[in-house]
Amino acid sequence: MAKKKNEEWLSIEDLLAEADKVNVEVFVYKGKELVVQWQELRMEESPSFTDFLGDLAPDAELTTKDMMGLGEKVAEELAYRMIAKGQMTQGKVVWSREQWDRVPLTLRKEIVNKITSKRNETNARF
Repeated sequence: MAKKKNEEWLSIEDLLAEADKVNVEVFVYKGKELVVQWQELRMEESPSFTDFLGDLAPDAELTTKDMMGLGEKVAEELAYRMIAKGQMTQGKVVWSREQWDRVPLTLRKEIVNKITSKRNETNARF
């Protein structure tokens, strides 16, 4: 089976417009819909692993478990910032950090996974 060829971006303006688009995902939790809007971040808006290293010594060796834990924290922070940006762009009420932290864990993980998988689909095209 032949691999499907991706379309090409016609201009950098088209690419930037797509990056500035507010994305909408609908999640169902306990029979009710939750609409989540999110937007891609610029490099300076993105969290990094170093934001979560805390008081670790610069030469500290991290275990695989530590790295996975940091990866989860980065993904959650990334999703929260993307949601906050999408909501601000649309003039919606932005969830506070406290509210985000109180979202039921299963729903929060579903939201994080959906947003990061959408990002990964996009990144795979480049």
